[in-house]
Amino acid sequence: MPWIFQGNPKDFDIDGYLSAFSRVAWTIRQGHFKNDIAVGDRVFFWRSKGGKKGPYGIVAIGNIASTPVIMPDHPEALPYWVTKPEEDVALRCWIDIDHCAISKGTLLSTEHIRGDELLSNLRILRLSQNTNYFISDEEGNRLLTLYNQLTREDRLIASYSWTIEGRSRASKVLDKSAFLHHGSGIPKDVRSFFLDRELEPGDRVDLMLLADGKAYPAHIAMESQQTARTRLFWDSSFVSLLHKSFPNHLKQYQQDQLPPHRVVMCMERRSNSRSYDVTFGAELPESLVVQDIEAEIMEDAGPRGEGGVKQYYGKRYERDAPNRRRAIEHHGLTCKVCGFNFEKVYGERGSGFVEVHHVKPISTLKGKQQVDPKTDLVTLCSNCHKMIHRRPNKILTVAELKKLLSLPTPA
Repeated sequence: MPWIFQGNPKDFDIDGYLSAFSRVAWTIRQGHFKNDIAVGDRVFFWRSKGGKKGPYGIVAIGNIASTPVIMPDHPEALPYWVTKPEEDVALRCWIDIDHCAISKGTLLSTEHIRGDELLSNLRILRLSQNTNYFISDEEGNRLLTLYNQLTREDRLIASYSWTIEGRSRASKVLDKSAFLHHGSGIPKDVRSFFLDRELEPGDRVDLMLLADGKAYPAHIAMESQQTARTRLFWDSSFVSLLHKSFPNHLKQYQQDQLPPHRVVMCMERRSNSRSYDVTFGAELPESLVVQDIEAEIMEDAGPRGEGGVKQYYGKRYERDAPNRRRAIEHHGLTCKVCGFNFEKVYGERGSGFVEVHHVKPISTLKGKQQVDPKTDLVTLCSNCHKMIHRRPNKILTVAELKKLLSLPTPA
């Protein structure tokens, strides 16, 4: 069931609050909706005009994370109040932010919404003083379509085991079906990444997966008119690549067991084509990441703890568990210099393991820095990582180490 929740910037900095937090608390002033609001419902956040000039409308979307209960306000919301804060205890629910358009400097404006035939009669356009509005599924789907069209350049779409980043990058958490049944389903929210039209039963769109210097044919098709399920299929050569790269996963799936972590397939679209560069990462549990970090600390510093780690390794940054996990998901489990893969060589013992390197030397960082795992971190094998750091006064770049490896062997 979809909803519109409104905030007035004259009283509350809705832009700042939604930009700052991934989970927010919202007051339910229309108490008769209490038993209708359910976990998982979609919420469109509407910023009212609030006496200000300029566009106003939908600034973010999210999903209900808890049913409404009498509870205190979000403790960190206090600085965002422009006027005197609302009552401390009231009927509220928690909402997970899926995407915040206003943090990117845009929004789905009321002018855009009024111009749509289906949405022109929305209750909030006619009766604007409420906080919570119920809308129909049809209206919710149309709002989501308009919002996605507006924010597609920077949009992060998460649907089931897929994540879409903008127009060029997608990632899929591979499951048993991917290893044993030559493909994966494509949810409705994800289809526009691959397709520029809706498929009809029997339609087929060919594409190419590029991995390890080889091309692997694949295609997208609708399975049947009855189910309208759309699936991505790859041929047996790509299945063989998965089996060879992740033998432990194959063995466990064949035995109907769940591996300790799952493989993430990352797809980068080549310009104006249906060809996608493919790399493989890992969806790792926090506990496994922390164990790996602690093992590295012991190796570098012994039982003295983190204080003994040499600063030029940048461990303060590289060993942040969420950053490390995201770097492995993005860059994969194969060394970016020499191509070494721990699971290929060591089997289950090496499953999900790789070292993470900070590409900018720690000596150039001043104070606490924000780290982007996509651009500031890279995955390396242990040998290449140590060779990069071997001489503190001359830390190599990844490109420089690659060049060393390409030198001819002396006679």
